[in-house]
Amino acid sequence: MKKTPLLIGAAALCGLSLAGYFGMNKLRYDRALHALHDKTLETLVFVKGGSFRTGNYRTDFVDPSGRRDDILVSDLAVPPSRDVSLKSFYVAAFEPSYAEFNLFLNSQGYPALEVQEELRFNLPDHAANMSLEEATNFCAWLGGLTGLSMRLPTEAEWEYVARSRGLTPGWATDDGNFRAGENVPVTGDRDTSRAELDPPIGTFPPNPLGVYDLAGGLYEWVSDRAPADPDGVGIHKGGSNFSDSIHETIPQRGVAGRISEEGLKLLLDYLSKDQSARIKRQKDPRGPNPGNVTARCVADETRPPAESGFGQMPGPVSFSPPFYAKAH
Repeated sequence: MKKTPLLIGAAALCGLSLAGYFGMNKLRYDRALHALHDKTLETLVFVKGGSFRTGNYRTDFVDPSGRRDDILVSDLAVPPSRDVSLKSFYVAAFEPSYAEFNLFLNSQGYPALEVQEELRFNLPDHAANMSLEEATNFCAWLGGLTGLSMRLPTEAEWEYVARSRGLTPGWATDDGNFRAGENVPVTGDRDTSRAELDPPIGTFPPNPLGVYDLAGGLYEWVSDRAPADPDGVGIHKGGSNFSDSIHETIPQRGVAGRISEEGLKLLLDYLSKDQSARIKRQKDPRGPNPGNVTARCVADETRPPAESGFGQMPGPVSFSPPFYAKAH
């Protein structure tokens, strides 16, 4: 039986509609990649190289009663202090969002993560939770997009940025102080909304170098570990919206171990379908993946913006001790 002209026309129209749909999606994807390329090059912060001593340090502090004292800003998991000299480099001003992470996933042939508004999962303007493997690959991919050599920072580089090139603030905030609800998220109580506990990227002022969410947002992976750290672990730094972050001063570090076979099975059973798929497709599904950790990419470029043609040059650092903490 011959097809009628009406059926042939309908099939052609359907084909054109599908072509138009996929064409529009490709156009949106290309535009989003172009926007990420431009945003990254515009907002990368130049960090002039220098020397400092890593690890725990002493600083002038005023406690809530008004008493002033010289205290040790410290964490028990911190390796022994050492003198470090760093070359100049660039650091991302912002943690990567879920919108940007989804572009990375799409580029690898994987679907975007489903937004769950009610549970506040995978919100486009919030920092993207990544395993160490994903964070490493995301920075390499972002480097390919921008034409730069990009990677996760070393722990020393992260501390150097958080301390505004080696100074001694208690927290990596705009003024070195901890002011809940003003420069870091509030801590939780029954009157606190989930939106207040977990605000979008860049809600609070950056540190003096111009880097946001070092004391909040999500924890951030670094690329190395100390000689005394166990094999196979991943190290993360900073504060998080999902913790009692007043205790998470700059030296604080998290040590994430490998997941056991049984633990991986339980994790995959607990997670949503798209989250489980993300873990399964990694080269090392049992690698460090504790949750609430993201990337903070750096670029291996030593020339300042006036010579490199991209990025931002920080102004002078204006804060000084004593430092204080004001909880919510």
